[in-house]
Amino acid sequence: AFAQTGFLGCADCYRAFAAAVNPLIRRLHGSDSHRGRVVLFGGWNGSSALGDTHEWDGGSWTEVGGSSSATPPIRRNHAMTYDSNRRRTVIYGGQGIGERRDTWEWDGNEWLEIPSDGAGDERISPAMAYDEARGEAVLFGGSRGPFYPRSDETWLRRGTEWTRAAGGPTPPERKGAAIAYDPVRGRVVLNGGYSGDTARPDTWEYDGERWERRVISSFSRRNHTMAWDPIGERVILYGGGLGSTLRSDTWAWDGEQWEQLFAPGPPALERHAMVTDTARNRVVLFGGDSGLTVLSEGTWEWDGSEWSQVSTTGPAGRHGHAMAYDPARERTVLFGGRDNSGELLHDTWEWDGSNWHEASTMGPLPRDGHAMAWNPARETVVLFGGFGDSTGEQLGDTWEWDGWQWERINPPGPSPRSNAAATLDTGRGSIILFGGTDGTAQIGETWEFGGSTATSMQIPPAARERGDLNNDGCVDFQDFFFLLDNWGEVIDGETLGFDDFLALLENWGEGC
Repeated sequence: AFAQTGFLGCADCYRAFAAAVNPLIRRLHGSDSHRGRVVLFGGWNGSSALGDTHEWDGGSWTEVGGSSSATPPIRRNHAMTYDSNRRRTVIYGGQGIGERRDTWEWDGNEWLEIPSDGAGDERISPAMAYDEARGEAVLFGGSRGPFYPRSDETWLRRGTEWTRAAGGPTPPERKGAAIAYDPVRGRVVLNGGYSGDTARPDTWEYDGERWERRVISSFSRRNHTMAWDPIGERVILYGGGLGSTLRSDTWAWDGEQWEQLFAPGPPALERHAMVTDTARNRVVLFGGDSGLTVLSEGTWEWDGSEWSQVSTTGPAGRHGHAMAYDPARERTVLFGGRDNSGELLHDTWEWDGSNWHEASTMGPLPRDGHAMAWNPARETVVLFGGFGDSTGEQLGDTWEWDGWQWERINPPGPSPRSNAAATLDTGRGSIILFGGTDGTAQIGETWEFGGSTATSMQIPPAARERGDLNNDGCVDFQDFFFLLDNWGEVIDGETLGFDDFLALLENWGEGC
């Protein structure tokens, strides 16, 4: 561009161009937005890697370095970004004398090496940027050298610690999927569901860090159920729908392939519920939609080789309900659903292996399509979301059942949704929730819940902006109590405080 304007005949233009360009015969810089500077470190000059630091103030370059002897070793092909929360320019990895995996920060005066485990292996030419909304640097890809495969890992840096995020491909968005945990292999198994009107035949596994697609099944279906078979040491799948057809088949997943088990059992069903009773080594199935005017009222159990109907009494027939097993009290807990007339329910029942008894008629609002799982950290059954309420909307509230009563809790977490799949990862003590629908489109998010906090992310920026701190779609006293309980805590890189209180007041009652 300068050549096209004839700068070679203009001495002043040439000096300005040279002053601007000289440090730029190298790679990678960061922009310090608080001091109004562009920061450059290292790079390649055509023959060797460099280790000098320059800053651009909008008019000229200045070489800086600080009074400290600590300086990042020479390198090129490193990643660099600006952490606006800590007000530091950050560099990671690169290639100097060998490949590197170190992290350094520039505060405008000094370089400081940050001790950490780093973002996995040594990295050459990774990509890194700072996510302002979540307050974390995101690093992706790179390699250990020209003869190593490229990495598909994603690492997150919040504060001074690197943590690995789920990398690689993730399951496409869907609702009506089935999910279960395989404790022998330490994997969450996800199967089926549908996106739009398309049933999915795929099976995925999640190891706590990433999803992996395993197989494309010979069958596809929606609204089926899966549970761990402790006797056969495999995941059992039952029923579900495909188009207008309901299924009554039983399948087993051994970690490599699906095998159909020709065992007579419950009628053809969808939207039933199934859990593993670990005290008795049984899979318990209840309810569901038979496609007729009558919903199944029977209770069935799988003993590792066959189905048996063990009760014809108990809760009224329903579908879209949820169940979870409470190992502390050795009870299967059931909540809600929709009865034969289409009425939403909010009763709580427990199965002790011999009998059902109604435990409560109080607690969460009537709903169906919700998710439930056991939380070992607090020894409670956790319920999330669903469809229902007097307004007929997707729900985003979280509740705990302690065996005596329901209590609403207020962890920031997923946006309102129904028909998500949830299971307990017993190896890590976390509840894994995937997918669902917001009423308009299917969702492809993965969330983890441990203790009383949804950990895969905190408060979505849009929810925080309107004061909906517990992200349930309604700005009310629940958000106010959440703010009081967590005042001064750092969430998403920002401290909960007066600004959040003002946003809550300005939008009070929105969405309620």
